[in-house]
Amino acid sequence: MAHAGSHVVVENVSYRYHARRPAVLDQISLTIEPGCATAMIGRSGCGKSTLLHLIAGLVKPSSGRISIDGIAVTKPSRRWVMMFQSPSLYPWMNVTANAGIGLKFAGLPPSEIAQRVGEALELVGLAGYAKSRVTELSGGQQQRVALARSLVMQPDLLLLDEPFAALDTFTRTSLQGDVRRICKERGITLLLVTHDIDEAVIMADRALVMSAAPGKIQAMQAIRLAGPRERDDPAVQQAVAALRRRFEMIAGVQATDDASIAASATTDVGYPRMLQA
Repeated sequence: MAHAGSHVVVENVSYRYHARRPAVLDQISLTIEPGCATAMIGRSGCGKSTLLHLIAGLVKPSSGRISIDGIAVTKPSRRWVMMFQSPSLYPWMNVTANAGIGLKFAGLPPSEIAQRVGEALELVGLAGYAKSRVTELSGGQQQRVALARSLVMQPDLLLLDEPFAALDTFTRTSLQGDVRRICKERGITLLLVTHDIDEAVIMADRALVMSAAPGKIQAMQAIRLAGPRERDDPAVQQAVAALRRRFEMIAGVQATDDASIAASATTDVGYPRMLQA
């Protein structure tokens, strides 16, 4: 089932854990178009996960406004779902029960739950494990169950908080490609937080580079690569190198001329296999 994808708007959002504490995020403004895949990168403590939680409605901003499809975000919704680093599965349930737990809580009829779960497990490559206990699965397979659990909700927006960080390289690479493919096929807007510059290039249409203390978006770099993205592709390697240079410049922002950063804050790097906008 194709989706329209969510239109996300963040307007002048700031966040403090306490009124007397320094701001974690300061005057963040951001627009994500429907169906776009966006990655947020930055050093630990820059507030990127906090911003993701704000967009998900898990916490409220200290100031500013967040809206999805024109509606102010005040709480979580089934229209957008989040995946975390831990799959958080119920160990006494099988794969099918774990994937369908959200639909059961939502009160959907068993026949619809079975249909949605079956389609999602097929999509994530776990159709043959439907009756398996999740404790019998590998870490990568467990994350695929968590992905299926997210997809059965038929979300317009998928939020990823480093869900592949604890996986081995082969499994992580496979999931990165599958999640991007699924989101593109279904028109789902994707927003992910990552420390992995390679992951940002493999999965996203653009990367936002954040600085810390307080957290701010300092640069946006478009990633316009055609077709399936492989790490050993020269075009992908070129994009990774360009984004790494930008990240390193922002990471040292206190020792860098702020005016020069602002002047180059939005970049669309040309690659050999670049798609035309």
